[in-house]
Amino acid sequence: MNTSKFKRINKPHASAKYALFALLITGSILFLNNVSAEEPITLQKAVETAILTNPEVLQSYKNFEAATKEKNAAFGRYLPSVDLTVSAGAENRDDPLMKKNFSRDQSSIALKQMLFDGFATKNEVERLDRTIKSKLFELDRTSQSIAL
Repeated sequence: MNTSKFKRINKPHASAKYALFALLITGSILFLNNVSAEEPITLQKAVETAILTNPEVLQSYKNFEAATKEKNAAFGRYLPSVDLTVSAGAENRDDPLMKKNFSRDQSSIALKQMLFDGFATKNEVERLDRTIKSKLFELDRTSQSIAL
């Protein structure tokens, strides 16, 4: 019979925590030994590295890039477009007056320019320009929070 006042409490994840802690300490010691061999890192360089490699900052930057490309696509509605259509093939008809088998080929080229679309393109470009500014502020906020 155990008469001890202190009972051992079995925690299922206690050994995993200790192993993780030991691994973390070992990794830190190896990292510090490696860093001490190189020249010291300045605060500016450490902050720059943290910002450039942080996943949240990279995601904010990609969102900013996507908004910029979306605006460029919307601006493309102002530009002229060239449509080229070419078709060819054999055709059979069941008409007694016309030749039954004949081949056809057709081609067309069309140049289109938007003249007026009710200011839809202008408003879309302005909306996306504001979205770009919003994404830029989000990128700045994320970068500053990581830098602190």
